Amino acid sequence: MNPSLEPQSDHQRHVGQRLRQVLDALPLPYVDAATVMGVSKQMLRNWMAGDS
Repeated sequence: MNPSLEPQSDHQRHVGQRLRQVLDALPLPYVDAATVMGVSKQMLRNWMAGDS
């Protein structure tokens, strides 16, 4: 099965939710957080959405 077609795991969703909570608590725009983390804006969005 193609991994991109598999449903999100509960773990991925929970990690994304926790990441969003942490980032929302910081006085830092998401784009700046992505830069500090050394990832692209799209990767950060994917993580927060639980997509990867």
